[in-house]
Amino acid sequence: MRRVIFLVPVFLGITIGNGVAQSAAPTPTEQHQAKQGSVMTKKSRPLVTDEIRLVDGSGRTRLLLSTRSGLPVIQLLRADGSLGLSATLDASGRGSVRIQGSDPSGPSASLEVDDKGSHVKFDRSGGASSYLFLNNAGESGVVLLDLNGKRRLNLLVQADGEPVVQRFNTQGQPIP
Repeated sequence: MRRVIFLVPVFLGITIGNGVAQSAAPTPTEQHQAKQGSVMTKKSRPLVTDEIRLVDGSGRTRLLLSTRSGLPVIQLLRADGSLGLSATLDASGRGSVRIQGSDPSGPSASLEVDDKGSHVKFDRSGGASSYLFLNNAGESGVVLLDLNGKRRLNLLVQADGEPVVQRFNTQGQPIP
């Protein structure tokens, strides 16, 4: 039964464009291949739409591929609908990947390229954060923030190669 369901769109030559199904008459070869249940070797036709949702057995969206916002988005969703992972491109074509743990108040991770450079960032709700970065000027480093979002430690290698270690007090002021 699944084979027939899979082949029916191919047999009918259905394509989707702008959210509307369009059909083209199948060729005699396509008709023969659909009747025989053979694997089609003919060049496939592209599926053209602005969103695809893959659902689980209960009808819940689990994978979303979309360009409805004008930008490409891939989202992997949990059974409860919460976001587990997303991959996107911004308007300038810079990519990011975000991963959320199963506990929404727990840590999350992101890999991102933005207008300042690239970074891997770990966040926890409430303010704690850490990140590894390489900026456009060539400086790289590790930055650690406390539970209140205050910077506590910088480990940097400046663009000229000079290493810098900076500690900060609970108010975010440098410790000499």
